[in-house]
Amino acid sequence: MHPASAALPLSIEPGTEVALRVCFTPICHGLCRTELKLQFNVNGTAVSISRYLEARCGDAQELQDLAPTSKYERVRFKPLTISSPIQTKPPPVPPPLSVGNRLKIPAAFVPTVFRRAINCGDAEETLRAGAELIASADAATAIAGYVKHMQYLLWAEEVQLVLDLCSFNLTGPNATVLSTSMGKPGCLRLRVDGLAEKRPSVLKGDTVTVNLLGQGKSVHNGRAAHIDMEDVHLEFSDEFVKSYIPNTKVEVYFVLSRGALNVFHNGISCVQDLPRAKSLLFPEVIDLHPVNQNSPRLHKESLPLDIFGRQLNREQLGAVTSILDGVARRVPYVLFGPPGTGKTTTLVEVVMQCARGKRGAPKLRVLACAPTNTAADVMCERMVHGGLSPDELYRIVAFSRSRSDVPPALVKYTNYDSAQDAFVDPELTQLLG
Repeated sequence: MHPASAALPLSIEPGTEVALRVCFTPICHGLCRTELKLQFNVNGTAVSISRYLEARCGDAQELQDLAPTSKYERVRFKPLTISSPIQTKPPPVPPPLSVGNRLKIPAAFVPTVFRRAINCGDAEETLRAGAELIASADAATAIAGYVKHMQYLLWAEEVQLVLDLCSFNLTGPNATVLSTSMGKPGCLRLRVDGLAEKRPSVLKGDTVTVNLLGQGKSVHNGRAAHIDMEDVHLEFSDEFVKSYIPNTKVEVYFVLSRGALNVFHNGISCVQDLPRAKSLLFPEVIDLHPVNQNSPRLHKESLPLDIFGRQLNREQLGAVTSILDGVARRVPYVLFGPPGTGKTTTLVEVVMQCARGKRGAPKLRVLACAPTNTAADVMCERMVHGGLSPDELYRIVAFSRSRSDVPPALVKYTNYDSAQDAFVDPELTQLLG
């Protein structure tokens, strides 16, 4: 055996073993992966062999404590299979109409081929190819690839959401009991540990299926009528409510609500019909010419606007002016900055200017969206403070949200119906009226 310190290049005879010592110089704790490439010259022919190396930097005892105790195996949840047909009992009342139902948005179910690819671990290649196509193709070609890629991402997310919900199912030894719902006639109360932390996430209007332990052929669908911390008050058929004996064990299966996913798929499929999809999704320099990409930095005194917010700085005023004047309207206008730099304040000012009319111009309708209820509530509260009336501001709240979660000052601006004690979807004529 040749020593590891022998000079390179090294002449190796057939059957000879060579020990190589590889040294790492870590700059931080953690795991380092690298490639070791060995080059050989066999009778004038160059041959390369690569091996992947891993090195861990840190306290040896801590690494040992954190080491896996067994080989990782993906958790696979098998659907309930029954030889004879299942008798399903629906809840007593139909679900409230949603925008998706009224618009008859088609369901976009996960393709069987892609589901199999996910189960086999081959879906990553499909997603990677879609991302590479969007990055490398011209804008016109990338739009079609964008639609397909986003659909695959939504399908992959849906599969994961179903798996996550399955992990919370209360079956077999974890079967639980239902109890009489106090104050909710016709409902049964289900206690779900972790519900307050959204583990699992059950919203008002969602479906939960139950069957008596050992009687999986008769399934009863319950609809979540009210959520109270870790208690779900479920509406069942009168037959099940009257026949159920309190504290009888039941198996519980949580069902993924696909309403929002169908809306997402429908929105993505409409991208190709947008008249300016290319400049919106894949803007190029020519889309900005000859306008200036940067907002002018104006002093408040020189801005010919009646400012609603008195705390705007020059950068914020410049952004407001550029948006109202339609600078670079062919591409999205992006406001960015660290937390606390006034992005929400700037957006509220823009909406207020549009709603009240800019420089004598007619009032505009603005659809303001936010990723969370909290963010939307904050914007609305600031607009209310700015003087917008219920005729000028309309906060659309999802049916699944509880009235107690909405700031009291905003309730009269929302789509809350006191007769139904719920947030109902407004008619299109009401929004456009």
